[in-house]
Amino acid sequence: MILRNQKDRTTAYLTLLNSLLSPPPISSASLIVFGRHFTISTNVATVVGRRVLGIFVIALCSGSGFERTGSISTENDDLGDENKWIMMGRDAFEGNKGEEIRRDIVVGVLSGGNTGGWCDEQVSSSILSTSL
Repeated sequence: MILRNQKDRTTAYLTLLNSLLSPPPISSASLIVFGRHFTISTNVATVVGRRVLGIFVIALCSGSGFERTGSISTENDDLGDENKWIMMGRDAFEGNKGEEIRRDIVVGVLSGGNTGGWCDEQVSSSILSTSL
């Protein structure tokens, strides 16, 4: 199925992220692949990539003690509800190995370099969340 509409693409990506984050325990390998898709792909529309990667970073940073500024656009849909992603991230990364898994994901996503300039803000946020 080809999704031509940006909202449909965003919804599809966020549905996938939802499934990757729940139920814990989560797979760091799957989340690394998900994050790498947005940081190195040239086939993702910028508006879709920024929104999805922004939500990914929200979930990744939740519970880390990193204070984010700004918010995401909710577009009046359940998948964009920032509080939902904060709670999912906290649940996904709680426990003894939560910080280690979070760090592995950030390192895995950024390990190949060559990130697109459009995602610099999200990349910076994820780096800061793991250096606390």
